[in-house]
Amino acid sequence: MIDEFNIHADFNNGIINSWHHIQEESTHPLSLINGELEFRVTATEGEAEVKLYFDGNHEFNRYYIFNTQNQRYEVFDFNGDTGAELFDEDDDSNYEGVILHLQDGSEHDLDGARNGVIIKRGFFAGGNPPETVLNKPMYRFRNSDYDTGAYLYAGEIESESIRENYPNFVEEGFAFYVSTTPQDGLITFNRFQNLDYPGSYLYAEETESESIRENYPNFVEEGIAFYAYPQGSQMADVISRFQSNDLLGSYLYTSEPETDNVISNYANFNLEGIAFEAVVA
Repeated sequence: MIDEFNIHADFNNGIINSWHHIQEESTHPLSLINGELEFRVTATEGEAEVKLYFDGNHEFNRYYIFNTQNQRYEVFDFNGDTGAELFDEDDDSNYEGVILHLQDGSEHDLDGARNGVIIKRGFFAGGNPPETVLNKPMYRFRNSDYDTGAYLYAGEIESESIRENYPNFVEEGFAFYVSTTPQDGLITFNRFQNLDYPGSYLYAEETESESIRENYPNFVEEGIAFYAYPQGSQMADVISRFQSNDLLGSYLYTSEPETDNVISNYANFNLEGIAFEAVVA
């Protein structure tokens, strides 16, 4: 069902202009407004306050704002100075809107300059934040049967078994947080083992999984590995995928700053792009 909503604004010490409702083919999973709301507001002494009323067919419990430093959306919690202060004016236990306390030139100001104008992009959201949804750690193991490029990512229970029973898998540490249960906004990633190089693995979302099942019999499906945000959602940390040029069909998944390190120093790994989004820290 397409969300229906109305938004209007009051402001105390600024003038709002360039009001845009940005709609995208792949909107952010938790957004209740089919995209993002972007506007400019003039600042007084480096600050602005905007009161947004939200009337929609879903209840919201958070407001997300884009952070220019980490290039992702994050919960804009009110800390006493800046943030989104949720309000319930009629005391019916449902929020009517938020008061945005904004600071000129902050990481939440899209132009990043203290110039008297704050450019903000964000959205009303329901559900739980990524740090709550993605709370199951995955650990990375390197298969030492090969000189390079064969990796396995496993949750806590499987990791214990690997440590006890498979000494050829060398643990390299924590990789990222995912979910082991379906949640709003998350997509399924299935695990395939490459029989050409036993003990090397590929993790694929459902569309790619269909192609693998139909066209690559050397990849044996082992079931659902985890759930994560799709690439482009800008809700969590970017996880990139590399294919090993030495072991074709063997993959490495990295987050920053390791991604840049692999690109710069390991020519035997070919960057294929963003695989999914998960929480790293």
